[in-house]
This record gives sequence, C-alpha cells and structure tokens, in this order.
Amino acid sequence: MTGLEKEVLQYVEAMEKEMIGVTCNLIRINTVNPYSGDERGGCEAEGQEHLRKALRPYGPEIDMFDPPSDIYERMGIIGPQGRSFEGRPNLVATWDFGGDGRVLILNDHIDTVGVSTMTIDPFSGEIRDGKIWGRGTSDSKGCLMAAVWAAAALSRCGSRRCRR
Repeated sequence: MTGLEKEVLQYVEAMEKEMIGVTCNLIRINTVNPYSGDERGGCEAEGQEHLRKALRPYGPEIDMFDPPSDIYERMGIIGPQGRSFEGRPNLVATWDFGGDGRVLILNDHIDTVGVSTMTIDPFSGEIRDGKIWGRGTSDSKGCLMAAVWAAAALSRCGSRRCRR
C-alpha cells in the first residue's frame, strides 16, 4: 500500500461519522421523482442544496442549474415527452487536482422511485444492524455519497502525488 493510499484510508476512517451523518440526512430528504406515479413526490432541489452545503468545505467548484426543458431533444435522446425539470436541478462539483492529468467524472442521480408500497419509514435514515435504512440508500444516494467522499478524500490528501 502506498503512502497516499494509507493517508486516504486514515482520512476516511477519521471522517466516518460525518460521512454517515451527511448520508443519513440526505436519505431523510424526500427526493421522490415527481413522475414516479407516487403521491408523495419530493423536492430534488432540497436534496441538491443539502449536498451542495455538505461538499462546500471539501473544496470543489460547485454549480447547480435546472436542465433545459428540451434536454432530450438537444441530446438526441428519445425520452418522455412533456416533463418539466423546474425545481429539479443538476449539481456539478469539480475538484481541481492540478496539472493536466486525467479527468474523473462521477455521475449519479438523487431522485428516487416512489415510496407508497414501503413497509418502513422511507425517510428515516435510521442506522440499524450496521446499515442505513430508507429510500435511496442503494439506488442511488448511498452510491453517490460513496463517490463524493472518495473525491473529497483524494482532494484533501493531495492526490497530485498520484499522477501517472
């Protein structure tokens, strides 16, 4: 294991409680896709704002914007017609690791499927048996947060040393 790898692992271990707390709080925010058919449609903007605030101390440049209403047409994608993206912003966090090295793109989503058929509190963010419970923990808020914390750890630990 390299020195940088050890440093990143130590950083992640030291940040464990904060990482879990931010992730649990994100699970507690209802970001159910308004087109899921669920009556309990959520607010993705609130989830993105939570994420923006959580990321700010870790140094990325952050941009948040509503996608254009004709995004499917612009991208040449056959997608659902008549959907509004108002109040459903995209968040882009960019870490500058310096130099002219490779670019790493972490792409994920914050909206979830519906919650009407769930038998647990979908927004509890409860930790039970070493697991976080609630809608989005595995698809895909938990995955997103794992990627975010990895980027933050690399940023904090001087990833410039690991250029190839």
